[in-house]
Amino acid sequence: MTNLEWSIQFVMLKIQEMIFNGRKTDKCGVVLFGTEGTDNIINKQTDGYEHVIEYIPIAQPNAGTLGKLAALEPSTIAGDPIDALIVGIESQDRFLGNKKTWTRKIVLLTDGENPIEVEDWETTVKKMNDLNISLTVV
Repeated sequence: MTNLEWSIQFVMLKIQEMIFNGRKTDKCGVVLFGTEGTDNIINKQTDGYEHVIEYIPIAQPNAGTLGKLAALEPSTIAGDPIDALIVGIESQDRFLGNKKTWTRKIVLLTDGENPIEVEDWETTVKKMNDLNISLTVV
């Protein structure tokens, strides 16, 4: 099983749990890094954050979410997981706005093989703390 296949299986199981639970407040989105193209909210405004795609916008997951994940193909492009993390933080911030009671979390899946740019990591940590976002790295 490739790293991508393992990651897709992990994410699909987590999303299946959300669908099975059926809570309208369960929302998720998927941000990919190391992609051929670039399509994210930060890049559209300021450039940078290349090879990061907001693949599935934040919404209540459904069978279409699982189908879109199953259709993923591997890429040969290296991507920065921190760029994807920052895009995920910004996406959550814009989606949730002032909904302070919502639980905010990000799960970052990486094989640890891609280079990571840790410049300005303090700013990223501060923003996560300010927004009360928990991070799990797998």
